[in-house]
Amino acid sequence: MSPPPRIHAPAARAHRRQPSRLTAHRGLTLIELLVALLLVGVLLSIALPSYRQHVLKAFRAEAIQALSQLQVTQERFRSRHPRYASTLEELSAPSLTPQARYRLQLVEASASGFILEALALGDQVKDRHCQRLRLRLEQGESRRQAFDAEGNDRSDHCWPV
Repeated sequence: MSPPPRIHAPAARAHRRQPSRLTAHRGLTLIELLVALLLVGVLLSIALPSYRQHVLKAFRAEAIQALSQLQVTQERFRSRHPRYASTLEELSAPSLTPQARYRLQLVEASASGFILEALALGDQVKDRHCQRLRLRLEQGESRRQAFDAEGNDRSDHCWPV
């Protein structure tokens, strides 16, 4: 019997590739970095004002909730008295919302109704379209109102539907 045939493996050649110009690692140039920063700045200048308006609108909910709570407190007071309370102290209610973004006021009160207001404070003043929110109860009918910085009626814009 003859020995099995020998299999010759091809000689392994040590092959080193030199990095080409296209695959060589290189950093950012100053111009590329400045262009990237410029693009980020432009995007921020477009997005930031819109974001701020959404934040102010979200904070507006604090005033709406406070006015609604005061309305309930007024109704509770009225169930025990022949009139609505004429001061926040009579209701044991605070004069500021929990985060102090609005000052609460009881503008007017009688036996048949009342007017409550929330006035924007601090950064919330930047919500120029809805600086003063008002809840009015007359003859059992509740009306929501809102006014901008110039005193124009913005009720449709400021109160949720």
